[in-house]
Amino acid sequence: MKLGVYTVSGTILPVAEYTGNGVTTVFVWTWDMIEDSEIDVLVDGQSVDGWRVESLSVVFDLPPEDQSLIQIYRRTSIHMPENYRAFGRFPANKTELSVDRAYMIAQEIAGVRGDGNAAQGIVGAANLYAKTNEFSVELISERGEDTFIPMWTPDDLPPPPVVPPDPSILWGGDPLEVGKFSTDGIGAETIFRFYLADKGNDPTRADIEYHDLNAFSYEDWVDNIPGDGDYWIRVFRVNPVSNKVFISNGQFEAEFEVPFKLEGFSNDLSAYLTVYTYGLPAPVVVSETFRVDICKDDGGLPDGNWASRNVIMEALHNG
Repeated sequence: MKLGVYTVSGTILPVAEYTGNGVTTVFVWTWDMIEDSEIDVLVDGQSVDGWRVESLSVVFDLPPEDQSLIQIYRRTSIHMPENYRAFGRFPANKTELSVDRAYMIAQEIAGVRGDGNAAQGIVGAANLYAKTNEFSVELISERGEDTFIPMWTPDDLPPPPVVPPDPSILWGGDPLEVGKFSTDGIGAETIFRFYLADKGNDPTRADIEYHDLNAFSYEDWVDNIPGDGDYWIRVFRVNPVSNKVFISNGQFEAEFEVPFKLEGFSNDLSAYLTVYTYGLPAPVVVSETFRVDICKDDGGLPDGNWASRNVIMEALHNG
């Protein structure tokens, strides 16, 4: 599977080579490093012990023998640590690190030694190989889907996979309508809470509660998911029209469109959505539509089988 073409600007990574003289113990290198990079050393083509890295130098406990060949090189692990498909977005700092990693691997595979030969014989490249053009390295992999590296050119992107919702999650159908009407006080607020709750001492039943907490309130229960594991929620704003909205994961402010895990069985720690009129002169209506997605947990990440339902929330204050 072709991973893509990465442009390698600047100097392609060399392998630092020195000839031992039986006296010198310190040999320098000058490359950039990331957390997944390491320095390795060969003496006469063999891995050796008895050396350490200090700053930008390799320091031997004992000087290599006279006329021995010392080769110092950088090796960056070949893997893709970010699960972009599960979260559907690119965290900027980690995306940059992934691009740096691919860039450095390209340097290492295409590195040119002093004798003009490719450094692939030194740098362990699994079964990746490089085809070097004037200023680019084309990475080819035979390892399968586990080596997939996302590309950012829209024309090159495959359509996102269509994953059907989990049929065991009873969350769908017509939009829910949640509202609050107030004629006094400083405003109106409508809160939609959602958390797992065992109902009627039935361990197989879990619910989401929605209600508002002010005067003229009501509450109801939506039987939506079996109590057989952990769940994730993500919330999208549909045609946003107001800044009088807020989302919490139960402890802190959450981000719209970013999944968070549904924690606990306590109302005190329940996640919630709210729309409100505070700060706006009456009479006023704040109305927002949200899409609430729910899926099961899979090893600490959303399993991607999202069940969706719209929730229409309205807060009305007549003053």
